[in-house]
Amino acid sequence: MPERNKTPQLLQNGMDLESWLCKQVQQTGTMEGVYSGFEIVVNNEASFPWAVVLHGLLQSDHEVWIKERKGKLAIMTQASIE
Repeated sequence: MPERNKTPQLLQNGMDLESWLCKQVQQTGTMEGVYSGFEIVVNNEASFPWAVVLHGLLQSDHEVWIKERKGKLAIMTQASIE
């Protein structure tokens, strides 16, 4: 089986992950860098680009958790150490 290219398309195009996430999330949530990852609070669950954001994070070798923060869903990430 051929080895899969682990560099996500967004980074191959020269865009860093934080800028890419900001572009995806826009007005549907808020985002801030925390430790070696991100916390994204979803403000509009119906419009939030769930699949795009989660695929991008996972392709960028981030561990992903979803929690509830003050009644809103929050995506917590941390860069993998591998």
